Amino acid sequence: MGELRFKFNPEKAGQAAVFLLKRSGGKISKGHLVKMLYAADWSQLNRVGVPITGDQPVSMPHGPVLSTVLNLLNGKTKDGFWQKHISQATHDNYLVELLEDSPADMLTAGEKSTLEKVHDFFAPKSWKEVKDTCHALFKEWEDPGDSQNPIEFEKMILLSGRRTPAFVEELVALQREKQFLTEIFA
Repeated sequence: MGELRFKFNPEKAGQAAVFLLKRSGGKISKGHLVKMLYAADWSQLNRVGVPITGDQPVSMPHGPVLSTVLNLLNGKTKDGFWQKHISQATHDNYLVELLEDSPADMLTAGEKSTLEKVHDFFAPKSWKEVKDTCHALFKEWEDPGDSQNPIEFEKMILLSGRRTPAFVEELVALQREKQFLTEIFA
């Protein structure tokens, strides 16, 4: 376990966040946004074998999140795209706002459809309902107490009940082959 790896793409992740923010009228709670992005990655990973953002998922006390996305929203990590388009969440105001529109040209039609479905499912829920739903829906989440624990992509797939171990083995083999070819032709 733990062999699947994906590369975080801050601009693509930012475009996904902007897409959700626009669908939410330009502002949304940080909690809702990080859960929607996690759910979208989970959905795409289970559907096509690749998440949208490539970010490392982690278990945190309030449920699963994407670690770099959370750090970007909290201002612990800096990125030019995020700073230009998406506000940070402050401790006295947990809202995230759209600062400037962005094209969604890095997102496929399937990814946009996934983001729309995730938004429509989570947006009307209260924060408590979002947390409870995530705890129940995402079987890979384990309460880490006051810390955080990485979530393996394999667990996200296998515990969803939607895919077989053979699917995961095929993804791992494809990643190994791609890495091998990259090393040869780099």
